Amino acid sequence: MFNYGIDAPEFAAKGPDGTRNLGYSAVATLDIPVWDWLSTHDRIKQKAALRDSARVTLTATQRRLVAELDEYYGEASVARDQIESLDRSVSAARESLRLVRLRYSAGEGTVLEVVDAQNSVVAAETAREDGILRYQTALANLQILTGTL
Repeated sequence: MFNYGIDAPEFAAKGPDGTRNLGYSAVATLDIPVWDWLSTHDRIKQKAALRDSARVTLTATQRRLVAELDEYYGEASVARDQIESLDRSVSAARESLRLVRLRYSAGEGTVLEVVDAQNSVVAAETAREDGILRYQTALANLQILTGTL
């Protein structure tokens, strides 16, 4: 800051004794932080805590994803194996229906046996379709998790 003006108790360029009353002054301020009340240290600790929190969150997310991947893969594997078993059940139920119809045509079986065999075929086919749906759902979950869907 720079000031220029009269530096005297009276308004005059020269005083009664001949001294010069006009003058100027300059003031400069320099701030050097010597003590910041530990705010830098606190900010560093806060950022370190945030970093550690992010690491913990990342680790937990990675563990959750690995667990889900393992779960979905196991589900798909079991469902695939189950479809093979359900296909055999449908084949067996259809063969049983064929034999019951032959017995009924020959007069050795009753209508109730035919209806029961038909119900068995429908139940086996429904179970197979449920198994296929379960397998496709497990595959879709794997694809979503791995980002290929």
